[in-house]
Amino acid sequence: MLEEKYIIKAQRELNETEETKNNALAQLRLWISRHDFFKNCRQDDKFLLQFLRTKKYNMERVIDLFERYLLLKNTYPKWFDYGQTEEDRMWQLYDSGFVYPLIERDEEGRRVIMIQAQKLDPKVFTFADILRLVTLIAQTLLEEEETQISGVVVILDYSNITLAHLRLFPLSDVVSFVEIIRTSSIGRQKMMYMVSMPNFATMLVEVAKKVLSEKLRKRIKLLKSMDELQNEFDMTLLPLEFGGKIPESVMLDEFKKLANERSTYIKEIVDGVDWDKVALEVDDGSCTIT
Repeated sequence: MLEEKYIIKAQRELNETEETKNNALAQLRLWISRHDFFKNCRQDDKFLLQFLRTKKYNMERVIDLFERYLLLKNTYPKWFDYGQTEEDRMWQLYDSGFVYPLIERDEEGRRVIMIQAQKLDPKVFTFADILRLVTLIAQTLLEEEETQISGVVVILDYSNITLAHLRLFPLSDVVSFVEIIRTSSIGRQKMMYMVSMPNFATMLVEVAKKVLSEKLRKRIKLLKSMDELQNEFDMTLLPLEFGGKIPESVMLDEFKKLANERSTYIKEIVDGVDWDKVALEVDDGSCTIT
């Protein structure tokens, strides 16, 4: 059961009431029932609300997002169509401490994701490994209604990165990734703090920002150091190693348990699509279901 503060927040920011929620869920399920390739996909409230809340109950935009999101495996197979070997690599990257969510929410109820670029070994991992892991973390957190309503904050620490790290991000892949964020990602990205970014990496940020909407561009802040972050963020939420209360190892273990608990729900997202019945038409670079 949602706490009252989240119910109030959903009503104020998303125009959500019990009536609008129930009507929208019924409309979305009716649309799904008319498309054979989606009829076996997840239709529980918690999953469908991810799309409704992301698009603030605008049904045309909700359906467009639903289509695009569930068809990512077809649209970007090199990233989203993978097996056990790639999954093992993804968890190896996770165990390095490169990216993980903090245990506690901030004062606005938002989930916080910590990324430490220096912990990524550019000789071992690829852009695909990064994208798959970040996607899994987002999918796992969005099983929480509180996160659907309040959104996510990302803290990206670029301390001590090298040109070898930068080479993991080909310009074409960065553009495609930003396009996924713009058109196919679910959840509310509330803020991204980029800390200690070297000059040679700012080019990628500028490329990404050109593709993003004005609203999302305003939610990216470049900070010179972690000291500057304390003017923007409650530092007690960070790992013990950054001045917080909870050791990083505990945070890593906690999310891994959570991901294992929710793995069945995550797997059902792609498995629910009948790929034999899916047809894609490419028109001006966009995918339309026929």
